[in-house]
Amino acid sequence: MARQIKTKILTVILSTALGAVVLLSVSGMVSILNLRQLTLRHSDQLGSTAAGESQTALRAQVQDQLMMLAQDRAALTDEKLTAIQNQTKMIADVATQI
Repeated sequence: MARQIKTKILTVILSTALGAVVLLSVSGMVSILNLRQLTLRHSDQLGSTAAGESQTALRAQVQDQLMMLAQDRAALTDEKLTAIQNQTKMIADVATQI
């Protein structure tokens, strides 16, 4: 009889401990799944933000490069037109002497 009581007490204690372990495990899994969803959401937001900032930076860089290219081309064209102007003046001077 004493052995039966010990067995019943042991069964109750082990059942309670097992129930607590199962409950903590389920709670931990739910927390991990919530953390995973939160991490994915923040990761997506971070990726979107980074993509937007990269696009803005690339546009600014391309605009700067285009501006420099346009200025270089304008300077080259200005030099050519100045040379043509000088040649035209020389031809005009020669033509007026003739």
